[in-house]
Amino acid sequence: MKFTLSAIASMTILSMVGGGVDASQLSLPEQRLNYATSISQATEPVDLALLAKSITNLLQSDRYQTDSQIEFNVGTQGTQTTIYLQSKMITQAGRKFRAEIAYTKPGEPPQTGNLVISNGKQVWIYRSDLQQYSVSSYTDFKDSSDWVLIGISSFAFIDFPEEDRKVVVDGNLSANNVLSYLGLASNSELQGNQQTLDGQSVYVYGYKDSQEGFTLTAFINPETASLQQVQLAGKSDNLDILLTEKILSRTTNPTISSNTFQFLPPKGTTRVKSLSISPL
Repeated sequence: MKFTLSAIASMTILSMVGGGVDASQLSLPEQRLNYATSISQATEPVDLALLAKSITNLLQSDRYQTDSQIEFNVGTQGTQTTIYLQSKMITQAGRKFRAEIAYTKPGEPPQTGNLVISNGKQVWIYRSDLQQYSVSSYTDFKDSSDWVLIGISSFAFIDFPEEDRKVVVDGNLSANNVLSYLGLASNSELQGNQQTLDGQSVYVYGYKDSQEGFTLTAFINPETASLQQVQLAGKSDNLDILLTEKILSRTTNPTISSNTFQFLPPKGTTRVKSLSISPL
């Protein structure tokens, strides 16, 4: 899975020098997200059995709704920009999804009505504040940086091949073959240890891709084998990047309609060549 940190960095640099929205002033009225400490070198084997169980739990259904709180921090030369988002995302096998995105400024109601919708082949981005929408292929959308902003955990599910999902659900994913399913050659690419998140004991898995320049960290509840939080950290174009997604809730088999994965442009909306969900 590629995380196009260079694209994110470029987007942020442009916002800093281009006089866009003052994202550093955006904040949620709720609690700030908890950050992971760096994962130390493991002193005992990584708990692959828990990881296998967590992946199996995630793939039990072909459709989910995930409500997330996302904080995206970018810093360079003493300047830090922060974007706060809330995402309500319905995902279904076949690369279908519907994400409702809200931004919040202090003392103001959330900016709602922003949508990113995929029917598996095409992706629509709609900005209610601009009354504009764009259409692109799923592949082009994944080559951009927007997908990172609406929920990393959901895309881990969307991009999992359906044939492999069925193999996992049938109970054929064990601790012995979990590494191969994740595309890892050996345990050396994966670290893990016990930590505390919001006063709760969690098992934290860390994966560092030196070639792509990012570290991915996943927080798992060891009792339920459920994903609690995801972090993506890296450095690109002299920017320090940290994206934290806290999963507020995950619902199995949410109700959908024939229009859930289709976009119907509201009256008066203009189609544009390209559009970003970022408020910058």
